[in-house]
Amino acid sequence: MTPVDPSAASLQPQVAQLNAEYARAIDDDRLEAWPDFFAEPCLYTITSADNHRQGLPGGLMYADSKGMLHTSRTGLTDVKAELALTADRLGNG
Repeated sequence: MTPVDPSAASLQPQVAQLNAEYARAIDDDRLEAWPDFFAEPCLYTITSADNHRQGLPGGLMYADSKGMLHTSRTGLTDVKAELALTADRLGNG
């Protein structure tokens, strides 16, 4: 087992809070707030499971700056809707 860096362990509550706020913003469709969770520069990609398994870089969404995230948030809405439809089709929704 790898020893845990005490300074990293002390950040765990803050990281958990950030993750909860991030998920809540997406779940509540507050997408105007979504890019604010990222630093500049940033890299955000959404890749299908099939592309990931095959090592293909093409994905559903790609942004390498907060500006791209701001202009791509409608894309996130579309991806979120598609994921919900897929979950429903698979019986996981």
